[in-house]
Amino acid sequence: MEHPDLNHPSSPPADPYVAPLLVAAPLAASPLPAELFPGVTPVVVALDALRVAVPWEGELFELLGAAAAAAPADVTPTVGLLVPLRWTSAQPAPEVVIVSDHVNVRLRGPLTGRRPVSGPRSLGPQPFPSVTGIYQPATIRRAVGRRVYSVVAVAGVARVADITPFERRAAAAAGCPAVCDCLVDATIIAALHGLKVAACGVPSGRQPPTGRSP
Repeated sequence: MEHPDLNHPSSPPADPYVAPLLVAAPLAASPLPAELFPGVTPVVVALDALRVAVPWEGELFELLGAAAAAAPADVTPTVGLLVPLRWTSAQPAPEVVIVSDHVNVRLRGPLTGRRPVSGPRSLGPQPFPSVTGIYQPATIRRAVGRRVYSVVAVAGVARVADITPFERRAAAAAGCPAVCDCLVDATIIAALHGLKVAACGVPSGRQPPTGRSP
């Protein structure tokens, strides 16, 4: 468990260019977007839109493609992402989970099948976009205030309400203390467009919709 008031650098780096800030609909009333991403207008996205049902299609592709196209030429935009997740560790759940990495244990993703004839990387060789180093936990860590938080890798599953035995074993083997079903697709699509991601999650049952401490 991390302590938010310790080990902060005396001269934090400049704030990144965050756009867009995607907030999962169940957390639309939370104060966390304003706390963690001050001055950035959130875009509330339905959970089903954060889970890509048809590869290469859907709202996530449109939102992140538009963000990449609108970004200043001399910066790499960072996508802000706030999602609900499930804390599976025996340790007490924090108020905020800051994502440092993910392990996709559901064995599928948003870029499977034939790529479209237009759009990002439609021409020439297309290796699967690397997500190495895509997460920017420091962006959230320096803004988290005095809330209790943990910086961890999160396992991507198909449904947090119905984790399969394989997903459970794979998440445990990877050492992931939290699972989420609406994180991985956004991150992979962000990587496709060359974007960074500052992602955090709210453990289910840990915080009421208003964001006030229980």
